[in-house]
Amino acid sequence: GLFHSLFLGLILFFVFYYFNLKLIAIAVLIGYTSHLLMDGLTKEGVLFFTPFSSLRLKGFIRTGSFFEYLLFFVLIILVVVQIRFMI
Repeated sequence: GLFHSLFLGLILFFVFYYFNLKLIAIAVLIGYTSHLLMDGLTKEGVLFFTPFSSLRLKGFIRTGSFFEYLLFFVLIILVVVQIRFMI
């Protein structure tokens, strides 16, 4: 629904940006968009452009499957390694 569309992410971005919280605005937009893209990889998919379009982004990963958990842990490791190199 609306909570899993880019529309709400953009609203949050502009609210934070309006209050001069630009770094938080960018972080929210990146996090929200990446979450939607990951949900879009599942077989259930996500209505990315709700309420403007009924286009559903669907993938091949079954929710709760071994592959989903494997992908999750690989991404977590990559993020931790990236953060480690930033410090």
